[in-house]
Order: sequence, then C-alpha cells, then structure tokens
Amino acid sequence: MDNISISVCMITKNEENYIARAISSVRPFVEEIIVVDHNSTDLTPYLAKEAGAIVFRQPWKDDFAAARNFSITKANHPYILIMDADETLDSDLESLHAACRQMRDHPGTAARLEIQNVTNNGSVITWATRLFPNLPEFRYHGRIHEQLLAGGGTFPTWDTPIKLKHYGYLNNQIQSKQKIERNLKLLMSELENNPIDPYINFQVARTYEQNRQWELASYYYHKAVERISGTVFPHYHSTLLLHLLKCLIYLKNWDLFLEIIHYALEIYPDYTDLYYIYGTAVIESQNVEWFPAIPQIFESCLSLGEADGRKYETTKGVGSFLAHYNLGLYFEITGTISKAVYHYSQSKELGYDSAGVRLNTLIQ
Repeated sequence: MDNISISVCMITKNEENYIARAISSVRPFVEEIIVVDHNSTDLTPYLAKEAGAIVFRQPWKDDFAAARNFSITKANHPYILIMDADETLDSDLESLHAACRQMRDHPGTAARLEIQNVTNNGSVITWATRLFPNLPEFRYHGRIHEQLLAGGGTFPTWDTPIKLKHYGYLNNQIQSKQKIERNLKLLMSELENNPIDPYINFQVARTYEQNRQWELASYYYHKAVERISGTVFPHYHSTLLLHLLKCLIYLKNWDLFLEIIHYALEIYPDYTDLYYIYGTAVIESQNVEWFPAIPQIFESCLSLGEADGRKYETTKGVGSFLAHYNLGLYFEITGTISKAVYHYSQSKELGYDSAGVRLNTLIQ
C-alpha cells in the first residue's frame, strides 16, 4: 500500500468570504491543512479552524516567499500542495496520489497543476508548480510573484490532470483586497533594486493592467520586451506579448499593434490567442479597409483550435465558441445570414449563451 500523505499550505489575510470554501474543496483528499494568517481583522482564522485547518498567526513582512516558506516549515507530511484562499481544488484522490507516486519514483521533481483563473470575461488557463516534496531544498524566492526553486535552481516538472479554480482576478476581489496597491508597493521596491530585470517589469505592467492603467502597463511591458535579449525567451514571453497587445488595443495604437502582432506570430505561430486578439483589434479599429481580413483571422483560430494551456496562457473559447461567435457577428453585419446562422449555431452548441441570443434574433 502507498504511504502517501499530503499537507496543504495556505497564507491568508482577510479571506473570510472564501476560506471555508477553499478548505472544504480539498479537505477530503489530504491529511493536513496549514493556514498561516497575517493580521486578519475579520473572521478568517476562526473560520479556517472551524473548517478543519491548523492555524498559525504571523505578522506580515512584505514578503510572499517568506510567508510561503514559513507555512511549509509547519507541514508534517511528505508532500505539499500550495493553495490560496481564493481557490478551490478540482481533483480526485487518485490523481493526487498518482502525482505523489511520480515524485516518489523520480526524486527531485514536482508537479504542475492547471489553474483556471475565473475572470469577469471568462476563464484564463495557466499552469503552475503547486505540488512538490516536503524537502528543505524546495523553497520559494521573491518578495512578490514568488517562484519555487530547488536548492536555488530549477527542477524537472510534469503536468497533471489536477485543477485549481482561482477567483482572485474577479474585479470585486481585486478591489476589496486592495491587491493592486499592495502589489505595486512590493514590485516597485523590487524594481529599484533590479531596474533591468524583465520579469519584474512584466509583473509591474500586469499590475497596472489589472487597474486599467493602460499607458503605464504598456510602458512597463515595453520595458520588459526591450530587456529580453537573444533567441531563447523566458517562459512568460508569449504572455508578455499578448498583454502588451491588449493594452495597445485600449490605447488605439494601431500602428504599434500591427508591428507587435506580426513579430509575435512569427515566434508563436501556434498561439491561438494571438490570432484572436488580432481579430479583436481589427474589429475595434473600425477601419473598414481592414475588415475583409476578419474571416481569415478567426478561421485561423478555428483551424488551430484551443491553445495548449501547458505552453501558453490562454482564454477558453478562442479556438472554438468565441471564434465562431465573432464569425457569426461578421457575417451577420455583412449580410451573409446563412453563414452567420452556421457560426452562431456552432458557438451555441459549444455552450456560449450569447450566440444563442443572436441566433434567435436571426431565425425569428
């Protein structure tokens, strides 16, 4: 029989609306849940304990890696699963144990999980290393957007069917927790010490983008791009280009958008989200000379299918129902109703309710 047991480690502050849900989602599958609370002024510690967690209290030190590492030191089982209070686990016992067996049989490795980031506009898929051996060499580094290292370096990982749903990017979540102000404070401190670090510039830009400060976001995304040299790109490079393009749409900087999109597609020709945002830009530009390109762009999305979430940050639907929906809109506007009906029908069959609304309008 496998001797497999897992400790869940969480760090919290003022998470009373979410902590019980997070713990309930994972409690049937693990032996221990560690919650390290940082000066919560609400009922988070009480609710965590009531839900079955072991709770420790710690002052906040403006250092996410230090907080994560403290939580790890309190874990008593051989494998650690990292969760946030605004996440829920979507898995089964066998998937978790299979991942642990893989780590047992291949020492020094860890497991990546699919993270479904729920936003106000759908789900964005990313992957992260969240399940790893409880060994002293596995520790987090970085005051913010902390990264897991082994002995100070990288380590082999593999992908699992385990999923986490993350609700922290919903607009009301971001505002209620004042994440933007907190994160910017830490990031700017890091940037002062490492002004040419592209990853820090990238994270500063993402934080400004969350706050819809498009000019500042675009500025720091540009800084990040400029500071990446050579032909071997960091893992976040495709995401960096995608989000820079999003900012350029909001800024209506169409010339620079075209320059960046062509550059990005040369490097990442299989990244469906790039084609999708290209089509979005053509629509948003309201440039009638560009409109004939719309069908080809969204057909490219359908031809590629959904982007590989293990490789790229991707929005669910860009290679399926969202592309069909936009083709439906195009053909409806241009008067090709039969094609509009076809694409709306395809989108509706894939579960996109807005397509059903448009379809009903056309066939009445």
